[in-house]
Amino acid sequence: LKTVKERIAFRKQMEAYGKAIGALCRDLGIAVNFAPVLDTVDDIDGDNFMEHNDQAYGETPYIVQLLGFHFVKGLNSVDGVMSSPKHFFGTGKSPNDPHHNEDQEVTETTKRDGSVLPFKDAIQ
Repeated sequence: LKTVKERIAFRKQMEAYGKAIGALCRDLGIAVNFAPVLDTVDDIDGDNFMEHNDQAYGETPYIVQLLGFHFVKGLNSVDGVMSSPKHFFGTGKSPNDPHHNEDQEVTETTKRDGSVLPFKDAIQ
């Protein structure tokens, strides 16, 4: 996403995607969608559980923040439906799957690398 035009188009696409998912949730009677995944991962093509299952939006907090914010904006624009982003910041860089292992380690580096930004942006 190198040009302003590309960024604007991509934001609109993510918002439309969120709105479409929100409409589907509404039609199915689902009021809360536990999405999007806002964890930042180390290597999008790596072996981490989120990378392996294509759950992550990206390797940099900026990209995850951009995609996540506009998805949430679109989904939350649908009456009767709201987004609940997941998991928790730092989880995307943990080798443990939070669905099967309660132990998650958030390093000091992760606390300072911006991984929390997508979560802050999505809930404000």
